[in-house]
Amino acid sequence: MSVIPSYCVLRYICYCSCLTLHEETPAPRKEIPVSMRFRDDDLAIIDRGAALTGLSRTEFMRRAAVHEAQTAILNESVIRLSPDAFDAFVAAIEAAPSAPPPKVAERLQRKAPWEN
Repeated sequence: MSVIPSYCVLRYICYCSCLTLHEETPAPRKEIPVSMRFRDDDLAIIDRGAALTGLSRTEFMRRAAVHEAQTAILNESVIRLSPDAFDAFVAAIEAAPSAPPPKVAERLQRKAPWEN
């Protein structure tokens, strides 16, 4: 087992779709227009991505901007653990992986459809 100081601060990224970075009490929704300038080639890529996902350009860009902002915030989130919690965390990540469920193991043994 590797020795990692228990006072160590852990950083992690959590890609959780249900993440809320807002206040607990819902505030009245207020939409504020944002103006941006794009090169033609960048706009073409954005429009193609929006079309492929079935979203408007505005919704596609809003989702992308919010996702990037959440990622930046989570990259800077610091998680502090007590020494006992840290030891439990290290034990969990260093433990041998458990066996996959039977259905998963069976599916991993199947040939891909293009291999038949």
